[in-house]
Amino acid sequence: MFSSCELRAALLGSSILLASLATHAGADGFVLNSGFEDDVLTLDTWVYRAHGWVITGDAGTFRPPAEAYPGGAPLGTNVGFVQSGWGRPTGVLEQTTSVILETGMTAHLEATIGRRLDNPLLPWGGYVMSLFAGDTLLCQDVTTVHPAAGSFVLASLSYTVDTEAAGAPLRIRLESLYGQTNFDDVRLIITPAPSAVAAMCLAAVYGCRRKRE
Repeated sequence: MFSSCELRAALLGSSILLASLATHAGADGFVLNSGFEDDVLTLDTWVYRAHGWVITGDAGTFRPPAEAYPGGAPLGTNVGFVQSGWGRPTGVLEQTTSVILETGMTAHLEATIGRRLDNPLLPWGGYVMSLFAGDTLLCQDVTTVHPAAGSFVLASLSYTVDTEAAGAPLRIRLESLYGQTNFDDVRLIITPAPSAVAAMCLAAVYGCRRKRE
C-alpha cells in the first residue's frame, strides 16, 4: 500500500514533469521568434529576414496593413511571409529547435495561417507545414485549413516519435504552395513518453520513502 505521502509524491512528480515538458514556445520556449516580432517594421513593409529562422527564397517578416488583414495580426504586429510565384525562388521558413527527439515523445505543432485580402494578382494556392527529424520528414499538413481572404485560422499537426527518429533534432518547415501565405504564433508542444512520466513518479515515491526512513 502506498502512504498518502507516496501518493502525493507520485502525483506531484507527474505534474511537474508534464508542466515542464508539455510547454509551448514563447519567452522560454522551443520556437525562437514564434510571432515574428523581433524585427521592428513600419506599416506595410517587409524584410527578407526573421530572427531565429533560416530563410530560403521569397520569405521573411511582414507588417501587414489593414487592407491585407482588417483584424490585424494574431500576435503583435508582424507575421512571417512565404511566397511562391512571380518568378522568384520559392520561399521557405525553417527552424531547427532545441528539442532532441525521444522514442514515445509526441510533438504537436500549431500556427495561425493567413491569407491576404489585398493580393488579387497572385491567387492563394495553399500552404505546407512540416516536422522533420533532422533531414527526415516526419509529418505534414498540406492545406487542411482554408482561411477566408483577410483572415487567419489555426492549423496543427502531431507526431509520436518512433525509434528511427529518436536522437535527431526537431525541425519546423513552413512553405506556400502558390501565392503568399502568412504564418504567426508558431507553437510547439512537447509531451513526454509515458515511460518518462512513470520514471518521475517512481523517483518521487522513492524520495518520499527515503524521508520516512
